[in-house]
Amino acid sequence: MTDIVVLIACAACGFCLGMYAEKRIRRKNAFYADLVKYIELFALNIDGRQLEVDKFNADFAKNCSANFAQYLAGDTKKLGLSAKERQGLEEFFADIGRADTQQLKKFLEHYRAIFEQQRKIVEQRSQKASVYAKLGFLLGLMLGILLI
Repeated sequence: MTDIVVLIACAACGFCLGMYAEKRIRRKNAFYADLVKYIELFALNIDGRQLEVDKFNADFAKNCSANFAQYLAGDTKKLGLSAKERQGLEEFFADIGRADTQQLKKFLEHYRAIFEQQRKIVEQRSQKASVYAKLGFLLGLMLGILLI
């Protein structure tokens, strides 16, 4: 009887860990999609409405994913980004208000290309993310069998 309980518990834990990994990858994909959209809309803002950065961020945060809205608000703890990705984001947002209009357009186009490339990489991983739950379940079963 305890063997069955151990087997089921290991399988459930493996499944939960797989779902967690899948959720992180999908959140990261949504974050990068919102980041590229943010850059495109900010470039349009420069030509059109010309809102201040803080007001533009507040407006954009209303219609984006929760992770990107948290990042715009200053909460960077739960993003799951690597140090290199985090550094690129910090450089982008630190320099966004320091240039005139022509330099800012070139700056936005440069970073848009960088972030678009990263978004494509994350999107490819996100397409394969459904495998993590299944793989976690199977690894949990294997661990349960080893513990029996």
